Amino acid sequence: MAAFTFIFVEMGQGDCTLVQCPDGRVVVVDCGSTNAKEANDKYWIQAYLQLRTWTRTRSNKIDALILTHPDADHHNQVVTFFQALTWSGNVTLPDGTVLTKPAGGKVDIDTIYVSNAVSDTSPLGHYTGAALNTNVYSHYFNTSTVYEVTSNTTKSKGNVLKRWTKASNFGTLAGTQSITGNKVNVLSGGTGAQSWSIDILAGNVPGGYGKVKDLATEDNARSLITLFTMGTRKVLLCGDATLSTEKFLLDAHAATISDVDLIMVPHHGSAYASGWDFVKKTNPSAGVVSVGFLEHSFRLPRYSILERWLETIEKKGATIADHDIDYWELIDFDEVDEQYNKWVASSQKVAWNDSKTFCYLLNPGNKAFALYKLQKAGMWLYRETVNSPLTMTSQKTQVYQLSSAGVSLQ
Repeated sequence: MAAFTFIFVEMGQGDCTLVQCPDGRVVVVDCGSTNAKEANDKYWIQAYLQLRTWTRTRSNKIDALILTHPDADHHNQVVTFFQALTWSGNVTLPDGTVLTKPAGGKVDIDTIYVSNAVSDTSPLGHYTGAALNTNVYSHYFNTSTVYEVTSNTTKSKGNVLKRWTKASNFGTLAGTQSITGNKVNVLSGGTGAQSWSIDILAGNVPGGYGKVKDLATEDNARSLITLFTMGTRKVLLCGDATLSTEKFLLDAHAATISDVDLIMVPHHGSAYASGWDFVKKTNPSAGVVSVGFLEHSFRLPRYSILERWLETIEKKGATIADHDIDYWELIDFDEVDEQYNKWVASSQKVAWNDSKTFCYLLNPGNKAFALYKLQKAGMWLYRETVNSPLTMTSQKTQVYQLSSAGVSLQ
């Protein structure tokens, strides 16, 4: 059966999604992390090698790289991930397979889509992680075209696609064209009797769009939002979308984004996104959160946000095997010391991080197991076992397929 395959890579705090289209073409959405993943992470290495397997019969090239926005945890691994690498020793993959000195060649990138280009003479000026800007300009990836997508108004004019090409070393704007229908088609095709497409629905939405009270950064609001469709089936990838981005999607694409089969929860489950109107409209059958394990730098995802998605997804009635999800909840500051003292008094094994602001039980089981001290408040980090189809990349890579029959966790 024709299908999309989505690999949501365990990147720590970051994002990277590998997508194989029904006809074998390959798209990557974001590739970044706050961790140095390539050195020793088995999931990173597995994804690195999987990309080369997919592209081996396609001239070692992906068809498109979609960089949702310039935050480092969404793009700073691109150069490392696409360049040639060889590991010096044995590598054990997640399934237990042991590889001796695995190696992979360079993978080219045909087309790049971005938001928030720095200027008409430097489209990738904001995307400086691991010298991405320099490497594209030097043709390292044999990229033919870079596009900036601006789709942020429901008016008849204003949505535009800017284009830079290798012919000018990406230093001169090659052209600007109007976007019709408030979306940009990245790829499309038909496999058997089933049509499919990949479309960017939003880009460069300004913070505060529609007079929304938005506390997130402007870069996040500008995230590219990508929809994958297979007949009537849909997967929505949201980058670090904010309440402003969601408001535009509701204004411009309400019918298009309704009742999706799978959603990547916006902004790693941040409280600055996933407004109730957006959650109810997308009404997903399944969801995935890209977030780091014991992620205490940003305290993501938030309990109030996951609760919304869980409540919505559970109404669909589908279940999968029991699995753990983690989330943070704001608590009273005094409770932090109180709980910590209880753990110590009961001789439970407790570990602190180097900053002495974060502690967790070494064998948490299925209970509150971590604390984070703020100046005037604290946060619980909970682990909960669920059987709803809401998964996280915090402990392993998540793989889904989308076919005419719906979405399935592999």
